[in-house]
Amino acid sequence: MTTLKITENNLLTIHDVCEFTTLSKATIYREIKKGNLPKPVKITEGRVAWLRSDLLSSQFYQLLLQAHT
Repeated sequence: MTTLKITENNLLTIHDVCEFTTLSKATIYREIKKGNLPKPVKITEGRVAWLRSDLLSSQFYQLLLQAHT
C-alpha cells in the first residue's frame, strides 16, 4: 500500500485554487457541488485544502486547460 505524503507543496488553499484555475470562489464551490471539481480534504478543524494531484487530474481542470490554449 502506498501512503501519500502530504506536504505544503501539494496542498492548495481556496485562494491557491482560485489563482490556479482563474475561477472565483463561488464558481469553484458550484463546480464542486456539480461534481466537476474534487472536494477539498479536511486539514484541521475549520481548514480545508485541495490535493494538487486531485485538481490536476480532474476532468474539469483539463477542460479549463484546453479553453486557455
